[in-house]
Amino acid sequence: MTWLKIKEVANYLQLSERTVYKLVREGSLPAARIGGVYRFDSEEIDIWLRTKKSRAKRVRPLKIQGEEVAWAKISKEPDELKKRLLFIGLLTEKLSHHSSKPVIVGGTAVEFYTAGGYATADIDIAYPSELIDEVKDKLNLIAEGRYWYNEELGIVLEAPIAFVDAVAKEHLTKVKIDDLTVYLLGVEDLIIDRLNAFVHWQSTDDGNWAKELMAIQAEEINWFYLKDTAVDNKVDKALMKMADELNLRDKLSNASN
Repeated sequence: MTWLKIKEVANYLQLSERTVYKLVREGSLPAARIGGVYRFDSEEIDIWLRTKKSRAKRVRPLKIQGEEVAWAKISKEPDELKKRLLFIGLLTEKLSHHSSKPVIVGGTAVEFYTAGGYATADIDIAYPSELIDEVKDKLNLIAEGRYWYNEELGIVLEAPIAFVDAVAKEHLTKVKIDDLTVYLLGVEDLIIDRLNAFVHWQSTDDGNWAKELMAIQAEEINWFYLKDTAVDNKVDKALMKMADELNLRDKLSNASN
């Protein structure tokens, strides 16, 4: 028997450590607590992986010709970020009869705005879970707890919040991915989300990503909106400090005029 650490399992399964933790918490991935930390029996992980692959082989293909084309395009896409965006584009198309649209939030949005600088394996979207359930069979999604899995494509989907705030909706980013459309949380609200985690939960990593987003997207950011929202969330001091460190103080100063 060989015991593996979280990082080793994440690398082996080609998942983020965050996703591994989620699978463990959901009881999907076999794990043991040794000395207060998770450890994984390599043989059990192999059995779990074989079982998942076996189930994936039994997933039926989509039947409608147009969907088969989209499905083939997604399955053959070598870029993992684009694959996830295409999948959400297909999900959005399937739910187009509803007035609300799935909005990509969290790590996948950060990955998009940093041009792949951030890496994540799952997709967080703001959308009601019950509406996703309406189309899960059409997209070969298997529901497990708060998550949906498409094992054929390696897609892990979670809807941690049901709706994007009405104010934030005005700042969504609409992106065309081939012939599909996806919506992402605006970069300003994404920065605020990371600043909140940095200031209120002392998450250094989130602070670093807020700063990275500001640096990369400096010319695209609505600095008026960003500053006002930072004040509302009581993270304006952290925002100002990061702007100073990035030599972007003039952007915030001009936003005051």
